[in-house]
Amino acid sequence: MSKVLDNWREQRVAIVNGIALPDDSVRSVRAYDLPRQLPIRLDIQGNGALVSGDTEWTSVSPLAQAIDPTGRYAAVAGECGHGSDGFVALIDRQTQRPEWIAFFDFSNPFETAEITDTHVVARNNLGETWSIPRSATGSIDVAERSP
Repeated sequence: MSKVLDNWREQRVAIVNGIALPDDSVRSVRAYDLPRQLPIRLDIQGNGALVSGDTEWTSVSPLAQAIDPTGRYAAVAGECGHGSDGFVALIDRQTQRPEWIAFFDFSNPFETAEITDTHVVARNNLGETWSIPRSATGSIDVAERSP
């Protein structure tokens, strides 16, 4: 069984800065605490880390959802158990299974979400735009919200 999927069904995500996958692997990112100069690029590390029995979990509260133009995928974004936490997930709507779930303990809650051909874009309550590749590889770009 997948710990990531089991916990997602219980509305919980792993407290790991990065992207958790259904196979329980984690692609980590380096935290950039406040104050931070934007734009920044968060390199997604495919370091082979796995969620384990020692992994801590936090509850999620979805605040935004978007559906891609094909209707197949949804992006869900929101807040977690602590004030500075946020999450973004890409969900296959046919299976209701997450393709990936990103968690950041330094992002603040995400209030909006959208899906492009290549990225899931979420905006947090700090006025930052986080652009996460749909492939969950490469890097996450964080920039100021465009006027």
